[in-house]
Amino acid sequence: MGVAICDECNSETVAPPMLALPIPIAERADRESIHPLSNTKIDRKYRLDNDYLELYVIERFLDENQCAMFEGMIGDNVQRSIVRGRYPIYEGRTSSTYRFANTGDMSSAVRALQHRVCGLLQSDMTLAEPLTCITYTESQQFRAHKDYFDDEGSIYQSCDGERRRGQRQWSVLIYLTEVQAGSGTRFHRIRQEFTPEQGTALIWNNLYPTGNPNHYSHHIGLPAGKEKKLVLTQMFRQRQN
Repeated sequence: MGVAICDECNSETVAPPMLALPIPIAERADRESIHPLSNTKIDRKYRLDNDYLELYVIERFLDENQCAMFEGMIGDNVQRSIVRGRYPIYEGRTSSTYRFANTGDMSSAVRALQHRVCGLLQSDMTLAEPLTCITYTESQQFRAHKDYFDDEGSIYQSCDGERRRGQRQWSVLIYLTEVQAGSGTRFHRIRQEFTPEQGTALIWNNLYPTGNPNHYSHHIGLPAGKEKKLVLTQMFRQRQN
């Protein structure tokens, strides 16, 4: 496929340090509960123990050969990552993006991965957005952002097709490469940071059981070091178009 995809993420202006940002009192008092947890087939032993975000960490979700296979599909066929909005080129997002094809030689591997994730999430392939790979080279990053859509004043609200599909409920991130500490993914509002380990998957629910966005799902793609960082990303919507 080799074309840039608008990942439709909304960015904050800064990347706050993990331990310096307290949970706002208003959010702590008024936040919704993540319970009951969603009806997934993911073993609860993989769930991060917290009361703010339904997040699972599954090591060795892909093996070394599978990671190398996906990395080989990408090659140098990437374009500058963009964000949805009036100004798609955003200085806070400096990575590159590759969107996998649904047809051709790579389709079987892509579909197999998507079906596996769908099985875990008790979801359907019709709810899946295209599988993408985000590439970070030295110093590239994605500042604090969320995967769900803004409620007001966004393309999501102005486009009937987008609204019919609903919010992005699930986000899946799989590390294809293993890099040094400091190049990982930080969920700053729950004070959790993950260093990329090849094949590890992070899976989180962007919504509360009520369907409202969970603001604790905000996260940061920390600046990469000298080693290239590659991550697969897969989003799932609430309903079919």
